[in-house]
Amino acid sequence: MTCHAAQGRPVGYRPKLRTILGHGTVLRAQAEDLLTRAGAPDPRRQGRQFVAFVDGLLFDRLVGAGALDAPPPGTEASRAELGAAVRDLLRALTS
Repeated sequence: MTCHAAQGRPVGYRPKLRTILGHGTVLRAQAEDLLTRAGAPDPRRQGRQFVAFVDGLLFDRLVGAGALDAPPPGTEASRAELGAAVRDLLRALTS
């Protein structure tokens, strides 16, 4: 868990953040279901990883180093690039 420096406790113990982070359980369940249907060898673990990878991909494209040369957010080119990245990830997890 990530530590909140000001309080020295994991962020999951902060009530407001726990509520926000709790929304991720739905995404993880959906990813697990998707990967189960796709024949992934360990869909529970890989579902969690899939969500984390996509979170990181979106962060990179919106505010990380990838934002420096990625197509503008919301454009067809951006959607196509993100779609290709997610397809590559799904192939890697189910191969």
